[in-house]
Amino acid sequence: MSNPSYILTDNSLTVFHDGIHTCTSDHRHWDAIIDALKDEAFAQVIELMKPVNAIRTFTKDSGITIEGSTVFYDGEPLRGVLVDRILTMREQGFNVDPMVQFLTNLMDNPSYRSREQLYTFLEHNQMPLTYDGCFMAYKRVNDDFLDLHSGSMNNRPGSIVEMPRAQVDDDPNRTCSAGLHVCSREYLRSFHGSKLVACKVNPRDVVSVPTDYQFTKMRVCRYEVIEELPITLVDDGSEHWKQAVYPVASDDWEDPDYYPDEDYPD
Repeated sequence: MSNPSYILTDNSLTVFHDGIHTCTSDHRHWDAIIDALKDEAFAQVIELMKPVNAIRTFTKDSGITIEGSTVFYDGEPLRGVLVDRILTMREQGFNVDPMVQFLTNLMDNPSYRSREQLYTFLEHNQMPLTYDGCFMAYKRVNDDFLDLHSGSMNNRPGSIVEMPRAQVDDDPNRTCSAGLHVCSREYLRSFHGSKLVACKVNPRDVVSVPTDYQFTKMRVCRYEVIEELPITLVDDGSEHWKQAVYPVASDDWEDPDYYPDEDYPD
């Protein structure tokens, strides 16, 4: 079989081989593509031009596969803000491994509502991901690190706090109910408690986000206390995370309807 034909300009490359493959000089693999083109390694050129090719290297054994612009989990297509963000940011050259791991953990959550809306909630509240696919949240506790409600749960750094998921209220319309509570920075002034701790939460352990206080707190069944934070953070608005985090931000989000009125099965 003859080699593919191609057209190379200062800022674009088009290869003709089993279809038309095109990329521009802002492609994250542009230099590698040109090097492979010089070596006439056309199969490698075409693979490097595919925007989803690099994602395959860290989706192995996660249940996540990508074909074209579609992300699959165990063969079922996934859609939504998180999937779109993964594809877009990866194409822009960002390291999205933490987001893929977050998606993998999220798919273990039995709640449809949580799977569909948790990432949007995190973007809204600027709650960062960790590099193992969890996320960071805040919690105010008593001076002895015991919880504010029962005074029986130890929240000292290094502690893992958990309860059976079936005992956590999954109805977001019941705003004060059973469960372990963590929150965003915006909710901290609504708490009392003389100490502030940072908590690491696996997305599979999120049960519900109550509808009060503009969706700034949530009920979970398990979290890990990472460290004590200065209580002054409640008022000065700055952030401080000992845990390595992957920032979650959305520059183009304008007053989204995070929790529509439709009923979602759990």
